[in-house]
Amino acid sequence: MNIQTLIFLENEQYHLSIEERERIQSYVNKKENWLEDGFLNLEGIIAFSNDRNDSIQGMDTSDELAPLWQYYTEALDCYLKKDYATFYYPNTPIEVTFKKHSSHSLSLRIDQDEVVYETTEFIRAFQQAAASFVELINSISKGAYSDDLLVKVKALAK
Repeated sequence: MNIQTLIFLENEQYHLSIEERERIQSYVNKKENWLEDGFLNLEGIIAFSNDRNDSIQGMDTSDELAPLWQYYTEALDCYLKKDYATFYYPNTPIEVTFKKHSSHSLSLRIDQDEVVYETTEFIRAFQQAAASFVELINSISKGAYSDDLLVKVKALAK
């Protein structure tokens, strides 16, 4: 199970893993409006894959990453309480649905693609990926950007 945040580099028309911090920092240094009036203006995708290399990420359409992480977190929280949750990407008509597949697995559907994950493993990977995203944002913003994503993510499955 792997969940990755990929930042869209507008100038290169390329998605870059948040693991490549130096390149992201260089991109952010050149992008004038990446943090504006308290809003994070970084776009990208969140990609999900399982042990069978089934992957899912929505279309190749990038969207605002900070709200996208919030939407996924809120939907996952709702799913854990009700066995079902759905939302649309912040700025793109892509529908995301979580639903119960079995007593130990969940189904994640993004647009027309659907993959099944073991629930506990998915939550653990989700928490780690969200923490990596928050760590990157804290690093590149030097603390100038903050939200409650990490608090919400840590509260999942409690």
